[in-house]
Amino acid sequence: PAEFHAQTAVEAAMILNKKLASLGKTSDDIASVSIRTHEACIRIIDKKGELKNPADRDHTIQYMVAIPLIFGRLTARDYEDDVASDPRIDKLREKINCIEDKGFSADYHDPQKRSIANAYAVFKKLIRPLQLPNVGSTGDLSTPSSTVAYTSLKSVVTAKSPFIRFLSDG
Repeated sequence: PAEFHAQTAVEAAMILNKKLASLGKTSDDIASVSIRTHEACIRIIDKKGELKNPADRDHTIQYMVAIPLIFGRLTARDYEDDVASDPRIDKLREKINCIEDKGFSADYHDPQKRSIANAYAVFKKLIRPLQLPNVGSTGDLSTPSSTVAYTSLKSVVTAKSPFIRFLSDG
């Protein structure tokens, strides 16, 4: 269960969690996450600081992305105090920032699209870039350089596939 504007971001975080695990890595290996999103997402669920209760948490994109990056899931129980008390969540939330993509905002307001696209740039502490499978790509993503790997994720509720970009810090 994820607030509407964060659904594609949560789906992408679940893919990233599996990829990190396959490399023997965890969310601790993430230095920062930049989420390109639409204006409504920023206005409604982009929040920093203390989250006092489940209602705060289920309306915060940083929380809804951190949980699957850490645990590989997002369930109703993950919004409760006992899960939220895990210090890794707030540590990772502090590393997640949202920026508006004007194209995503336009597509969100377009009645023919009603897109809720989100895109990631994940800066990691890993030395070699992540090699990711192409999942449901709807367009040609240009050939990545040796330090960047791309994957796309198509959600049934989006007209535009978001993508995840992984950049090596080293």
